[in-house]
Amino acid sequence: MKVTILKKLLAVLTLLVTAQIINAQNQPPTITLTGNNTDTYMDVGASVLLTFNATDPDGTVQRVDLIYNGVSQGNQGTAQNTTVAAPINIGINEFYAIAYDNLNASATSAI
Repeated sequence: MKVTILKKLLAVLTLLVTAQIINAQNQPPTITLTGNNTDTYMDVGASVLLTFNATDPDGTVQRVDLIYNGVSQGNQGTAQNTTVAAPINIGINEFYAIAYDNLNASATSAI
């Protein structure tokens, strides 16, 4: 009798734990991207020092990709890094970063 009750209790607890895990929502990471130069105009060929900071409230940041003028510059590391961006081209130059967490959720920094 005691064994049967314990088995039923264990089955109920297993269902409760399973339901808790299934209902858990992965929160995406957050990321900020800042540059050392806030001037509106820069010389062609000048470089920009970019710093990003990425965090994940319920996991870990796995990678951060830097995008420069719509082209990925590849994985820049995880969580926090400073990198020198490619030389500035003539015209408008846009930079942003995308952070990915351990469950592949992503967030994009402001442009």
